Amino acid sequence: MKSKLPLYQTIADTIKQRIVDGEYKPGEKIPPIRHLTQVLGVNKATVHKAFIRLKREGLIENRVGSGSYV
Repeated sequence: MKSKLPLYQTIADTIKQRIVDGEYKPGEKIPPIRHLTQVLGVNKATVHKAFIRLKREGLIENRVGSGSYV
């Protein structure tokens, strides 16, 4: 059965669950967008939108030139 959630939301929810489960710990760098696009087989814009959602929720922060961190 196909999910009714947008793909970016599914990706954001998966990353969020990994944060909650402790797979990604506070202060830890999460995989870059480029890596996730290759692993998940999705468009860069889709992963970027998921990151924006996580940032708005206060779960990750971007550090210019360094990446995204929990």
